[in-house]
Amino acid sequence: MRNWYMRDIIALDIDSVLANTESKIHEYLENEFNFIVDWSKVKRFKLEEFPDIPKEVAEKALDDFYEGGLVADILPYNYTEHALNKLHNEGFKIVLITSRPINLKSLTVDWLDRWSLKYDDVCHIESTYKHALIKTLDAKSFVEDRADILDSVVQNCGVLDYGLFLIDHLWNKNYDEENIIKADNIADAVDRIVEYRKWKNFFVSKCQGDVRKFIKEYLDGR
Repeated sequence: MRNWYMRDIIALDIDSVLANTESKIHEYLENEFNFIVDWSKVKRFKLEEFPDIPKEVAEKALDDFYEGGLVADILPYNYTEHALNKLHNEGFKIVLITSRPINLKSLTVDWLDRWSLKYDDVCHIESTYKHALIKTLDAKSFVEDRADILDSVVQNCGVLDYGLFLIDHLWNKNYDEENIIKADNIADAVDRIVEYRKWKNFFVSKCQGDVRKFIKEYLDGR
């Protein structure tokens, strides 16, 4: 039986979902190494896989990121605060799931607090294990920028109740999977999550659990 005092959990990635990490990386690589990222060639947002990037540049950039040198100065997207406020006001529990190493937790929390961003918990876990945490949390929705991670969620957890969302970036522009919803930004994803919950609850209440029966009657105009 459902515990009605439990809030639905919405899981969100941080980098390139809430935080404009790609702009900071681009600026850093250009200023420090005179290396210009061609984002149209990037297949997924992993520094070591950027096309044409010298190995020593990628290694130095990763070291600077994982040691926290780049994290503090990353800016949130303009619509991040609004989106998190909406989730909070709608009664969701906000769990941030990031592949940043655990040594960056204090910097990450400081960053969230500095920008007055609403959240309930921050979890640090390797990308390949995000799906396991999603399942353990029984998250109702997950928002990411990497298609490969969302694919692993579908394979291991199925389609979540309020959707799996991929934030639209150049590195995933050609991705197309029927179980993954493309969103322009985090605010767009949150708007859809709120709507999905509303309509799903409406359907269930009207047909006493038989969603397909209610949808058929709705479409038939009854």
